[in-house]
Amino acid sequence: MAVVAHQSRYHFMRSFKALTGSTPYQYLLNLRVEEASRRLRLTTDSVTTISYELGFSSVSQLYRAFQRVYVMTPMEYRNQV
Repeated sequence: MAVVAHQSRYHFMRSFKALTGSTPYQYLLNLRVEEASRRLRLTTDSVTTISYELGFSSVSQLYRAFQRVYVMTPMEYRNQV
Protein backbone atom coordinates (compact mmCIF):
# COMPACT_ATOMS: atom_id res chain seq x y z
CA MET A 1 0.00 0.00 0.00
CA ALA A 2 2.88 2.34 0.74
CA VAL A 3 4.26 1.84 -2.77
CA VAL A 4 0.88 2.67 -4.31
CA ALA A 5 0.72 5.83 -2.15
CA HIS A 6 4.30 6.71 -3.20
CA GLN A 7 5.44 6.90 0.43
CA SER A 8 7.96 5.11 2.54
CA ARG A 9 6.56 2.26 4.56
CA TYR A 10 7.00 4.08 7.87
CA HIS A 11 5.59 7.38 6.66
CA PHE A 12 2.58 5.56 5.22
CA MET A 13 1.96 3.72 8.50
CA ARG A 14 2.14 6.97 10.50
CA SER A 15 -0.15 8.80 8.05
CA PHE A 16 -2.63 5.92 7.92
CA LYS A 17 -2.81 5.69 11.70
CA ALA A 18 -3.29 9.45 12.02
CA LEU A 19 -6.27 9.31 9.63
CA THR A 20 -7.93 6.08 10.75
CA GLY A 21 -6.78 5.58 14.33
CA SER A 22 -5.30 2.17 13.56
CA THR A 23 -2.43 0.67 11.62
CA PRO A 24 -3.07 -0.69 8.12
CA TYR A 25 -2.80 -4.25 9.48
CA GLN A 26 -5.29 -3.58 12.30
CA TYR A 27 -7.67 -1.86 9.90
CA LEU A 28 -7.68 -4.77 7.45
CA LEU A 29 -7.95 -7.29 10.27
CA ASN A 30 -11.03 -5.49 11.61
CA LEU A 31 -12.59 -5.50 8.13
CA ARG A 32 -11.99 -9.24 7.87
CA VAL A 33 -13.51 -9.82 11.33
CA GLU A 34 -16.56 -7.73 10.37
CA GLU A 35 -16.97 -9.81 7.22
CA ALA A 36 -16.65 -13.00 9.29
CA SER A 37 -19.42 -11.81 11.60
CA ARG A 38 -21.61 -11.05 8.58
CA ARG A 39 -21.02 -14.51 7.16
CA LEU A 40 -21.69 -16.13 10.52
CA ARG A 41 -25.06 -14.37 10.61
CA LEU A 42 -26.07 -14.94 7.00
CA THR A 43 -24.58 -18.29 5.97
CA THR A 44 -24.23 -21.80 7.30
CA ASP A 45 -20.58 -21.99 6.26
CA SER A 46 -18.28 -23.49 8.86
CA VAL A 47 -15.94 -21.27 10.85
CA THR A 48 -13.05 -23.07 9.16
CA THR A 49 -14.37 -22.25 5.69
CA ILE A 50 -15.00 -18.62 6.61
CA SER A 51 -11.56 -18.36 8.17
CA TYR A 52 -9.70 -19.57 5.11
CA GLU A 53 -11.90 -17.69 2.61
CA LEU A 54 -11.11 -14.45 4.44
CA GLY A 55 -7.38 -15.10 4.35
CA PHE A 56 -6.69 -16.06 7.95
CA SER A 57 -3.70 -18.37 8.19
CA SER A 58 -5.52 -20.60 10.69
CA VAL A 59 -8.85 -20.93 12.42
CA SER A 60 -7.21 -19.98 15.72
CA GLN A 61 -6.10 -16.66 14.19
CA LEU A 62 -9.73 -15.88 13.38
CA TYR A 63 -10.82 -16.94 16.88
CA ARG A 64 -8.26 -14.64 18.54
CA ALA A 65 -9.12 -11.65 16.33
CA PHE A 66 -12.86 -12.27 16.67
CA GLN A 67 -12.68 -12.49 20.46
CA ARG A 68 -10.78 -9.20 20.65
CA VAL A 69 -13.57 -7.41 18.75
CA TYR A 70 -16.72 -9.21 19.93
CA VAL A 71 -15.55 -10.64 23.30
CA MET A 72 -16.90 -14.06 22.33
CA THR A 73 -15.93 -16.87 20.00
CA PRO A 74 -17.33 -17.06 16.47
CA MET A 75 -19.49 -20.05 17.48
CA GLU A 76 -20.88 -18.22 20.51
CA TYR A 77 -21.64 -15.28 18.23
CA ARG A 78 -23.42 -17.48 15.71
CA ASN A 79 -25.50 -19.14 18.43
CA GLN A 80 -26.57 -15.77 19.86
CA VAL A 81 -27.52 -14.17 16.57
